[in-house]
This record gives sequence, structure tokens and C-alpha cells, in this order.
Amino acid sequence: MVGYTLGGGLPLLGRKYGFASDHVIAFDLVTPDGELRRVDAVSEPRLFSLLRGGKGNYGVVTAMEFALFPAAELYAGGLFYEGAHAREVLAGFRSWTQDLPSEASASLAFLRLPDLEDVPAFLRNKFVMHLRFAWQGSAEEGTALLAPMRAAAPVLVDAVGPLPYERIDEIHADPQHPVPVREGGMLLKGFGPGLEEALLQLAGPESQAPLLLTEIRLMGGALSAPPNAAGPDCVGGRDAGLSFFAVGVMVPPIDHLVAAAIEAARSALVPYATGGSLVNLHGHLASPELAAGAWPEALRQAMGEAKTELDPKNLFRHGHAVLPSTPGAAAA
Repeated sequence: MVGYTLGGGLPLLGRKYGFASDHVIAFDLVTPDGELRRVDAVSEPRLFSLLRGGKGNYGVVTAMEFALFPAAELYAGGLFYEGAHAREVLAGFRSWTQDLPSEASASLAFLRLPDLEDVPAFLRNKFVMHLRFAWQGSAEEGTALLAPMRAAAPVLVDAVGPLPYERIDEIHADPQHPVPVREGGMLLKGFGPGLEEALLQLAGPESQAPLLLTEIRLMGGALSAPPNAAGPDCVGGRDAGLSFFAVGVMVPPIDHLVAAAIEAARSALVPYATGGSLVNLHGHLASPELAAGAWPEALRQAMGEAKTELDPKNLFRHGHAVLPSTPGAAAA
């Protein structure tokens, strides 16, 4: 939870509520000097701003306090389509999401599933399209909203219906145990000309990409709103129309191909990118440039100046680190 929130945190219902870090009330933080601080918008406004989206650059967070929301029952789940219908499903998703209300969240994944016992029998060793959908409202409203996607192509499995919030993991149907993967992502402006064809070339029926999952997720709504009354923050991505995320399983015989496939996907989608990123989408850091892309230049400079003051020896220098702006600071 801590790393997720420090990177902004992209919740399932983010289009309705915004980023997870928008709703932090306070952090308990051990700074590099060993001091335990209670950090909130009043007592430590600068540090509070840096922690919300600045990742683990300023110390160790030992506790967080959040605002909460009603956990009403969702109308949610997934629709699975045969991979052969990828083009129709993708076109339907583009058209459908143009007017989707911000109370609804949706993503679309290209899935190439292995022949393993953990995978449901009807999906083993298959290429499918998986629409993930969540609506915090009545089943009647949700059914009406989802109708265009139920009609976009023949549905292989319809697993959308009333769902208690504590079962939200069923929407994405991710593995219930650790899996060795490599992942990476980026932010896209939205459905511009050529994006659908680029995605089909990367992950469609004719693609040979060694990736388990290639996903686009609808952004916007509350995710595009300015930071809340707690003041400015360091979260990127508020200008994105879509996020892109790719995952490959690091097992033979494809493990040596996964990293190159993720980087090739990133390169292919540069014409559609915002130029920024969410630090939590980076996955494995392939380059310093990728790490730097999480924050605009002016914000990165301000973060470096704060790093010089709070962590001059660059103790917290691993992972998604911002370097102190002072020349000669300790390197990774």
C-alpha cells in the first residue's frame, strides 16, 4: 500500500475518486536523519506535497491515514471475447469510452494465457480479449452502460454482475499467488488516429509478442482533476486519456524475450504518448530517462532541491530515485 500510494496510486474506481494519494490525510515518516515526523498539509506542507507522487525519495513511511468512501456494492466484472474478434472489440471500446460517465471505470486487455492449472480451463493456451468494468451504482444502470460492449462482438464468457467490494480482485482475475513477471507502461493521450492499428500490431491475433498481458485503461474523470484542497503534489498523468501496461512472464522459453518486447511496445507507442508517465507504471527501470519521465522538468528540479536538503547523502537512491541537485552527491 505504501509504495503504491507514494507513486500516486491508480485505484479501480479512480475515474470516480481520483488517485489514492489525493485522499491521504497524513503520513508517519522516518526521514534520512532518523527523525520520525507526522506529515500533513498543515504541519509539513512541503513534505506532504513531495510524498504524494514523489515515491520513496524522502524517507520510510511507517503509517498512512486516509479519507474513506462508502463501499457500496458494485456492478462489475469482466467480459471475455475470442481473440479473433480483437479488432471489433477494440473499435467498440474506443467508441464506447467516448461518452462513458466518470463513475464507470474500464480497461481492455489482450491476454495470451498459458496452459497451466491455475488458468480456468476455457482460457488455457488461448488468446482472448478481456474487458474489465466497474460501476458503483445499480445493476440496472450498469447493465445499460455495458450493453454496447456486450454487443461489440460475440462474448465468450460474461462474468459481470453485482459484486461486493471485497471481491474486486475478481474483476481483473489476476493470479492469487506470486508470479515472476517483468512489466512496464506509459501514458497515452487517447484514441488518436492510428492507435488501434498500432495496438493490434503489438498484441493482436497476428502478433508474436511474448507478453501475457497488454492493457489499455481509460483515464480521465477525477484522475484528470487538479490535486485536492491539501495542495499541490507530485503525481503525473492527470493529462492522460489512456494508460498502457504490458506484462510478460519470466519463465523459459520466453523469459529472454520479454524485456525487449516491452521496450519495443513503448517505442511503438511514442507517437501517441503524453510525454509523461506514472512512476508506478515503470516496472523495471530500463533507463534513467524512463525514471525521469515520471515528473516534468520543473517539478523534478524542485524534488532534487528538496532531496538535497532532506537526503544530502542520497541514502534513498534505489529504484525510482530523484538525485539531489547538489553536485557530487552519492551515486547509486
